Amino acid sequence: MGCSGIDIGQMNRRVSVLSYSVTKHADTKEEILVYTTVANVWAKVEQPDRTNFSESTILTRETAEVRQVVTIRYMALLNDQKNRLGIDGVTYDIEGVNVIGNKQYMKLFCIDLT
Repeated sequence: MGCSGIDIGQMNRRVSVLSYSVTKHADTKEEILVYTTVANVWAKVEQPDRTNFSESTILTRETAEVRQVVTIRYMALLNDQKNRLGIDGVTYDIEGVNVIGNKQYMKLFCIDLT
C-alpha cells in the first residue's frame, strides 16, 4: 500500500475515459457535447459506501445517486466534471472528484446516465 493509502493491486479493472468537445448542430446551431474515448486506464471500481458522509454529500445534482466509486491515477483532464467513464459497456457521468495525496490518485463519483 502506498503512502496515499491506495493499494495499487486493487486497480484491476479497465475503464474508458471519455472527454467531450463542443460542436454545433448543422441546422439549429445549438451546441452539442460529443464524447470520445481519450484513454483506457486501470481502476479500482467499487460500490459507494452509504455510511461514508463524504461519499454521499459530494454530489451536485439533487436527485443523483452514486452508482460507482472509481479510483484511478491522477488525470488533470478529469477535474472537469463534464467528462464521463465507460465501465463494462455502461457510460457514467462523473458527478464528483476527490483528489488523493499530492495529485497521485483521484476518486471519481459516478452516476448512471439512465
